[in-house]
Amino acid sequence: MSITSFVNDIEDAELEITIAKVKEIFKHFNWKRFYKKHSRWIHNSNIHKQLKNLGFSLIGSGVSREVYGNNKYVVKIEVHGQDWGHRWLEQNKEELLNYFNLPEKAKDYFPKIFAYDNRTHPHWLIVERAKVDSDKDSHGIDWCEIVNKIEDIFDNLQIEVNDMHTSNVGLIGTRPVVIDYGFKDYFSKNKKSDEE
Repeated sequence: MSITSFVNDIEDAELEITIAKVKEIFKHFNWKRFYKKHSRWIHNSNIHKQLKNLGFSLIGSGVSREVYGNNKYVVKIEVHGQDWGHRWLEQNKEELLNYFNLPEKAKDYFPKIFAYDNRTHPHWLIVERAKVDSDKDSHGIDWCEIVNKIEDIFDNLQIEVNDMHTSNVGLIGTRPVVIDYGFKDYFSKNKKSDEE
């Protein structure tokens, strides 16, 4: 066995353990009750403590999601449910649809989705961790240049992306990626077909 395959086996095992533990945390979580009774933020619940025990910390939040990360993975948790009826509050669902409908040649520019809640609604996703502009060790990175690089790549692939800005991009190693694309109609129609 080569060192590379040994390291890959360890990383695969670590990922499987992480997925199993996250699934266990949410296995009996009552989302309906949470949406009705809580302040709609996971960091005010027992889930926060359980994720912290797994080595995850709150690294970001937006209108409808909280994001927990460790050094390799990110857990994106919807904190507002589909009961609200607003499409932008179903970001995990939209992100999954966007990711799985991407052309293969574009998938390298998005963090891999490793697992998601597939019971009734994707309340949580586990994705590859990217370095972002708010990370302590990201000083000196020209995030506008990363945005331009991704836009150039997508232009070459004839994919038009909406809402591209420095808060929605990151780096995995040296690979530029889009980290927040959980919006309906995030990708416009293929440019070539628009022009025809």
